[in-house]
Amino acid sequence: VEKPWKEYYRIRNYTYTYKKLKMKKSIIKLIGLKIIGIFVCKCNKIESLKMIIKGYRDGRKGKLGNTILPS
Repeated sequence: VEKPWKEYYRIRNYTYTYKKLKMKKSIIKLIGLKIIGIFVCKCNKIESLKMIIKGYRDGRKGKLGNTILPS
């Protein structure tokens, strides 16, 4: 599991790409694996979950570009 801001961009970009390719099941599997990874690792779980949800929403909306600043 990466830093929360990196997870945001990864999920956002995959969601946007998979949406264009009509591969909804693939992004759902990826998000599921990421969430499982969050609960196993020693990381900021709440912040990571927030970034994954935000990344998914922004990817579905097609909101690209710099939206989250690295911390």
